[in-house]
Amino acid sequence: MGLDDPSPRFSWQLDDSRRGARQTAYRILVAPSVQDLQRDQGTLWDTGKQDSARSVFVAYRGAPLRSKQRCYWKVRVWDQHGLPTGWSEPSMFEMGIMDVSEWQARWIGLRQGLDEFAMGPWVWHPTDTGAAATIYLRTVFAVRADSKIAEARLYATADNGATLFVNNERLGSSQDWKTLSTWDVTGKLGPGANVVAAEATNADGPAAFVAGLLIRYEDGQTQAITTSEGWRTAADAEGEWATAGYDDSAWVPPVVVAQWGAAPYGTPGQGGGGRNLRSQCFRKEFRLDQPVTSARAYVSGLGLYELRINGRKVGADELAPGWTLYDKRVQYQTFDVTDLLRSGRNAVGAVVGNGWWSGRISWRTPPPSVRNVLRFVCELDVQLANGGHVIVATDDSWRAHESPVLSDDLYDGETYDARLAMPGWDQPGFDDREWRPTAIIADDIGRLVAQRGPAIRCTHALAPKAITEPSPGVFVFDFGQNMAGRERLKVRGPAGTAVRIRFAEVLNPDGSIYTENYRSAKATDNYILRGDGEETWAPRFTYRGFRYAEMTGFPGRPGPAALTAEAVHSDAPVIGRFECSEPLLNQIQHNIVWGQRSNMHSVPTDCPQRDERLGWTGDAQAFAPTACWNM
Repeated sequence: MGLDDPSPRFSWQLDDSRRGARQTAYRILVAPSVQDLQRDQGTLWDTGKQDSARSVFVAYRGAPLRSKQRCYWKVRVWDQHGLPTGWSEPSMFEMGIMDVSEWQARWIGLRQGLDEFAMGPWVWHPTDTGAAATIYLRTVFAVRADSKIAEARLYATADNGATLFVNNERLGSSQDWKTLSTWDVTGKLGPGANVVAAEATNADGPAAFVAGLLIRYEDGQTQAITTSEGWRTAADAEGEWATAGYDDSAWVPPVVVAQWGAAPYGTPGQGGGGRNLRSQCFRKEFRLDQPVTSARAYVSGLGLYELRINGRKVGADELAPGWTLYDKRVQYQTFDVTDLLRSGRNAVGAVVGNGWWSGRISWRTPPPSVRNVLRFVCELDVQLANGGHVIVATDDSWRAHESPVLSDDLYDGETYDARLAMPGWDQPGFDDREWRPTAIIADDIGRLVAQRGPAIRCTHALAPKAITEPSPGVFVFDFGQNMAGRERLKVRGPAGTAVRIRFAEVLNPDGSIYTENYRSAKATDNYILRGDGEETWAPRFTYRGFRYAEMTGFPGRPGPAALTAEAVHSDAPVIGRFECSEPLLNQIQHNIVWGQRSNMHSVPTDCPQRDERLGWTGDAQAFAPTACWNM
């Protein structure tokens, strides 16, 4: 499904076990229905008998094919004696959206609002700027009483992390300084004195905190409150320190560590190398008045997306739409979603993360695309039982909200706060009044092309071979195989419990994980429990090479079921196998196949673990013959 090449290419294999079997001629029939083929009518294309041994990549030369057209084909051949075989069983192929002008969907996104005011500087407590410490910050400001607030959003992040409060209400945490966390605080502010407060923690090295609150009033005026030397900070805090009436006269002004946009922090979440955007959810409800006979979803996202319909994930693809030079082409995927839709109310949604689009990848400044907005495009084409035809396409009627994924990066990992989960958000009937409207992004839809290569999927799940505890509370899982992919966590515990998982390929002599070869790639996932029973989670927007996983913060002592390793890679069919009587050669072939799995992620990469994972052409050239033999 989803071809956009006007001349698809046909291939087949001769099924003849006789000695000296070979093809001397072929005939292909292509038709819009199986019934035509059953009558041996190639109403779209009939090659007639072609005296040729060719059986690979025979290009279509029939009637012009239309977008979304379904076609059926079959082939027969003549053998070495000039005798015809029977016809093959019919096969189906289906065109995608072939002309960019036919797209009814548009890219949509949720702008972060940072273009509308300047963030303040990065600040910290004056005596703890380079030490591991926890500090407290706050500022009191007045909200106008003569106009209602139309919208208010708070943006913040810290090195290493911070928990934010508005008027003593805990909003949530920022776990990664490269990702600017954001919260809708419209209903949490009132006329008169209000307070923004933070508990910020630094583990090592430089320490800094930055925040900005943008308020829009119904009369069109705006108000910005940003970090500055006018804030107050303390090394300790007691009582109702996050309330507006708290006496902070003993607190001191913070010092400016760096200006917004300056080194070493740059502008998290908005431009410059190494920035990440907060993952977002998009959704749309619609109604179908008839049973569904056929439905297709044509979809893409920048960076990565997961499509969901009526509470279920669509397809098995991971890390879609894959890695291309996005300024030239963006791949879209086509899914058969007939069985996911129903008569009555339906909902379609997506979770979008950074990936290769806006995450930290390679060492170069990203191309000059406007990459301060995650974006999503989707066109549902639904055929109904009464012959009706419905198109549901992304536009500014969709709604959006920050997802529970607080940060995600291919190199550094993913942080997920399950307390922020929104049950039912991808199902009809969900109350999305607190969600924000989307905007159509003025982006060139003409870059969309159908996916050419195999999709990235999870192909293997490995249970741990051993679990050790090199130090109290630190558990190391050995999966017995060096691979590239992710983990799947099963855990039960109190709400707010934070489980941290780090990865490695080898161990130190004391049994702890060795991570020096990962260089700057943190390869660390964090899961914060919601606390309502057994919870299962796997990251959506990251992968890494590993054999070992180190788990800390687990409530209790983990068993083998607590963590599973999942191999994730481009799912090219395996076609070559080798086995002999020499165990060493068999082990070498085993390593080769797993090395190939670990370095096929939309493009052939040079490594799956450190801060590189790039598509060097020399590496691919050296391995290409072996790769094509195996898969």
